[in-house]
Amino acid sequence: MTDIDFSGVFPAMVTPFTEDNEIDTETLREDAQRLETAGVDGLVPMGSTGESATLSHAEHVEVVEAVVDAVEDVPVIAGTGSNNTAEALDLSQQAADAGADALLLISPYYNKPEPQGMYDHYEQIADTVDLPQIIYNVPSRTGRNIAVDTAVDLAEHPNIAGYKAASGDLNRISEVIERTRDAGVRHPLRRRRHDVARSRRRRRRRDQRCCQH
Repeated sequence: MTDIDFSGVFPAMVTPFTEDNEIDTETLREDAQRLETAGVDGLVPMGSTGESATLSHAEHVEVVEAVVDAVEDVPVIAGTGSNNTAEALDLSQQAADAGADALLLISPYYNKPEPQGMYDHYEQIADTVDLPQIIYNVPSRTGRNIAVDTAVDLAEHPNIAGYKAASGDLNRISEVIERTRDAGVRHPLRRRRHDVARSRRRRRRRDQRCCQH
C-alpha cells in the first residue's frame, strides 16, 4: 500500500453536467486543474458533494478517470462506496486501475447493517483492493452510525488508512482517535465548518471541505 499524506485541504468536488445531462468532463478537468493550481493538497471526486449516489456506475468511473487524468501533483481520493459490497468492490478496483491514490468508502446505506455486517463489508474491500482506504461515517445520510468498536477493529487492517467523521458527535470522534492511535490510522477528516473550528481547538489538522467552490 502506498503511504499518502492526508494532511491539509482535500476539497470534495462537484460533478458538472452538460445541458443534455451528460458528465461535463471538460469542465470537470478544468475544475480539478484550477483547484490544484490554487494549492489544495488533494482532491475528492465522487463523494456526497459529487452526487455519487445518483450517478450510474459508468458515470462514476468516468468522473474518477477524468480527475485523475487532469491533475499532476496532488493525490486523488476517489469515492467508491455503495450499499452493495460487490459494486463497491468493482468501483474501488476500477478507481485503482484508473490511478486513484486512495479510496473514500461511505458505509452501506439504507440497509442498516449490524456491526458485524459493517465490518465484513469494509474488510472484503480492504482485502481485495491494495490502496489506502478511508471509512466514511455519515449517519444522517446512511441511517446507521459506524460503531466505535467496528472502527477500532477495522483500524487494524493495513489498508484502512483513515476515518472520515461526519456524525457531528465530537465525543465519538475523540474516542475513535484515542483508540486507534497505535494502529497508525490518520485522525478523522472533518466536514462541517463549525466542527472544524471546534476540532482545531482540540489540535486536529486534517480537513475535507465541501464549500471550496
